[in-house]
Amino acid sequence: MLFGSGLYMVYYTISVLNLVVICDVLKLYLQTVTKMTYPNYLGFVPH
Repeated sequence: MLFGSGLYMVYYTISVLNLVVICDVLKLYLQTVTKMTYPNYLGFVPH
């Protein structure tokens, strides 16, 4: 039981870390797409 719960904690930690990394990557991707797209449509560069 102890071994199983230890594995579960490791898996849970990795999952949370993966979620954080995925969120950061998505934010970066959205920022890049926004910077590339907005000037074309609205004629200004967002800060």
